[in-house]
Amino acid sequence: MRKRLTFLAASLSIVTAIGFISVYVSTTPAHSAHLIERQVGHTQTIFAMAISGDNKIAVTAGADLTVRVWDVATGRNLHTLTGHTKAIYAVALSPDGKYIASADSAGVVLVWNTASGRIYRRFVGQEHDILQLAFSADGQRLATGGTSGRINIWSLKSGTAPTLLEGHNDDVQAVAFSEDG
Repeated sequence: MRKRLTFLAASLSIVTAIGFISVYVSTTPAHSAHLIERQVGHTQTIFAMAISGDNKIAVTAGADLTVRVWDVATGRNLHTLTGHTKAIYAVALSPDGKYIASADSAGVVLVWNTASGRIYRRFVGQEHDILQLAFSADGQRLATGGTSGRINIWSLKSGTAPTLLEGHNDDVQAVAFSEDG
């Protein structure tokens, strides 16, 4: 029997993913949280998770080569996105929630339309694992970083070759845009 997720306006919700998704809730940040939902969908380890800015959508991805889109309020799996051929290490949601980006260990980035679950863009340009993704505040650019030691900045609108930022001597394990950039 599938449980319904309920969130109170004055509650703190925490979503975790380790092979399955668990949702915890606490009435105040000072109290310990209790489990209210556990949702199974992935068949192997989950490596990445993102939650939309409005807290309505959760996205998970991992070793089973799928990206799963979840309705946080109901726990329902909205889409199971397929298209990667290697383990997926990073996911991100655009600030407006319209796009999901996922990146794998082959250096492939897929940008999906959140509503339809269809691929919007496919970017290939890093030969190594991509470990992190970040959308710009306007949602028009996507930064990727990984084991190649460089950062690629892709234009979602044009889909053209990326701007490269080089100079790191090791893995790029975090990328982010400033609010104005």
